[in-house]
Amino acid sequence: MPTRRTTTAAATVLVAGVGGTAGINAVWQAISNLDARVTALESYHAPPPPAYGACCYPDDQCGLATEEWCLGHDGEYLGDDTNCDGDPCAPPPDPTGACCDGDFCYEVTEAECVDVHSGVYLGDGTTCAGNPCLEEPPDPGDWTVVEGFVGQIMLDRASQSMDGFIYRDCTFTGDYGFMVKLNSGVVLKNGRFENCDFHAYGGQGCYAFGFFGAGMENIEFHGCTFTHHTGAETACRAYKQKDCGYRDGTFNQVGDKVACRALQSNGPVEWTGCTFNGAGLHFSQGGDEDQFWSDMLIDGCTFYNRSTRNRSINGDHPDRPSGMITVRDTDFPEDHWGKPLWPPAYHHYRDGGGNTHRGVPVVVTEM
Repeated sequence: MPTRRTTTAAATVLVAGVGGTAGINAVWQAISNLDARVTALESYHAPPPPAYGACCYPDDQCGLATEEWCLGHDGEYLGDDTNCDGDPCAPPPDPTGACCDGDFCYEVTEAECVDVHSGVYLGDGTTCAGNPCLEEPPDPGDWTVVEGFVGQIMLDRASQSMDGFIYRDCTFTGDYGFMVKLNSGVVLKNGRFENCDFHAYGGQGCYAFGFFGAGMENIEFHGCTFTHHTGAETACRAYKQKDCGYRDGTFNQVGDKVACRALQSNGPVEWTGCTFNGAGLHFSQGGDEDQFWSDMLIDGCTFYNRSTRNRSINGDHPDRPSGMITVRDTDFPEDHWGKPLWPPAYHHYRDGGGNTHRGVPVVVTEM
């Protein structure tokens, strides 16, 4: 029987001898059905794969997942095509605010304020701008207020003693800045220097701020700068301080002299938020056997030691025990000259018989 080859767009079918017209029609129907299936296959498009994105799980971990999977595992879906770069699921940091530790202000969390600084937290979002921790000064009507003074001041008579004063936005400049002469009997009490600059351009015996009178009590310096431009003397040198404080100050010394020196203090003295450029901070008992330095707090300061001979914090070996030196939250960048940045763990003193004893320790906390 003759054989006929029939070709469609989809296939080639060999039609062999089949019985009559009905057989041929059946073959053509089969071919038609095959064509329809091929056309359906050609027009079929598989559905796109499911979208993935970052999913934040309840334990704050991040992973890539579909939205359905993420929500089914109690996660938060961050959107299609997002990823876990930068740890988007990390919990937000605790809010911070101003924390008052005495007159010094920190911007920290409430927990750090209470647990670390034992301070008073002023609330989320508050700042230390303008230092809200400073107590309001007494009514200026009760104090002598001097604003914008430019020049140098020397006090050399007990009658020039001052009790209740504010120097604000002043510039003390000349061979010396502001000085109280030795053995003058001058007392400075209950006073504030606010945003004042002290400059000295003279030689030996000239200080940007120098106090050698009968005593300083409850004197505070806020946002002041002390600079000795020739390096011939210490920028700030003060005897017989009690309950005094230096806040957010800068001490500049271009030579080997100490940037700030405290001698024969008979009450606590604090340096908070200060920067020392030069040979740092020095405590001394001086020549008076009845005097010694009292408790000192160095808090939140930075020491840039540029001296060839002095440590950043140092003290004489007094002839009697001295107060505790507490240092916290203070930074000591690399020393320029490679000298020790730190005093011995203990200072020493000598008793009346000339025997040497180990004195009080230097307490270093929260560095």
